[in-house]
Amino acid sequence: MEKQKQGKKEILEYIERVNALRLNLTQKQKFSPRLIANSAFNARLAEQNLTKREYELVLLIYSFYANSKEYLELSYAEWQEIINYIMSSCDLVAPFYKFGGIDDGTEAQNLEKHKQPYRNRAIELLEKGEIATVKWTGLVKEFQDKFGKNI
Repeated sequence: MEKQKQGKKEILEYIERVNALRLNLTQKQKFSPRLIANSAFNARLAEQNLTKREYELVLLIYSFYANSKEYLELSYAEWQEIINYIMSSCDLVAPFYKFGGIDDGTEAQNLEKHKQPYRNRAIELLEKGEIATVKWTGLVKEFQDKFGKNI
């Protein structure tokens, strides 16, 4: 119960910091990659709507950020860039509309067949343990250029 209270408090503080950035775009706030990753998608929806393999791959990406102990001092634009990068990384291995909690994915579903070659490359890199490499970053950026940075 205490851990749940701490989690709720952490989420509320996170939301307050994001809102403060929205009100003052030049201001900076401290964020942990774990909290940014937590806000990027709904783990319960991921477990319900993804295949077992897709879910495992999304959790692999989430775990990479969740295990980070550093705090980053970010402006609103920097925060937005990181959250979009995390969401794009997840979309590279599984359809983000199925677990992002953003919309019904009607438009996103139309792009799925075009995303598959990128997904194949992403899975290959993850299977080699190359999540924090130049190859991975390049693939995410290429994916963002092709499909947009905002999921």
